[in-house]
Amino acid sequence: MINNKLFCQQKILKKQFNSLRFKWRELQKELKELEGISIISFNDFYSVLTKEINKQNLPNPFFLDPPVKEKKNNDIFNEDGIKEMYRHSVKATHPDKVNKKQNKIEIFQNISKAKKEGELNKFLDEFKKISSEEIIISTSYISKLEEEIKLTSKKIDHIIKSDHYIWFYSSEKQKKIYIKNIIINIKTNEQKNTKK
Repeated sequence: MINNKLFCQQKILKKQFNSLRFKWRELQKELKELEGISIISFNDFYSVLTKEINKQNLPNPFFLDPPVKEKKNNDIFNEDGIKEMYRHSVKATHPDKVNKKQNKIEIFQNISKAKKEGELNKFLDEFKKISSEEIIISTSYISKLEEEIKLTSKKIDHIIKSDHYIWFYSSEKQKKIYIKNIIINIKTNEQKNTKK
């Protein structure tokens, strides 16, 4: 009775797990594409805005202090099942333990980075390359996957709502208005700072 209940629970978790992994992979594809566009749009935006800033002899807002990076949550790697998979992965891919000609060194690096960054999905992708072992899924895995999906969605949203991305997809007329408004904001902030 208990084994049947655990089997049913594991089946439900597995379905949810696979669905979340699929969603995460799709979001990662979208994010990668957007990051490429974001680099191009930022470079164009930066060039035009910097030219205007220099023309008006204003301080460059891009030289402000960078945001502080938040610490990654890698608590999921303390769970017994993940610990065991991690140990197995390290043994199978560690540069001191495997033939240098094998492509396992890159997998080892990716596994180590995934653990350091607390990225369960990336770890699982690398784990699948070296093991066909069935993963016993826990609800904490599901929670971690949901957290990673939210984070990826947030990154996508951040790019789409960024000034440079919006500016890049605006008409030429709107681009000029956008730059003009940013210059007005810089001037206003500069005036406020000089009054303090």
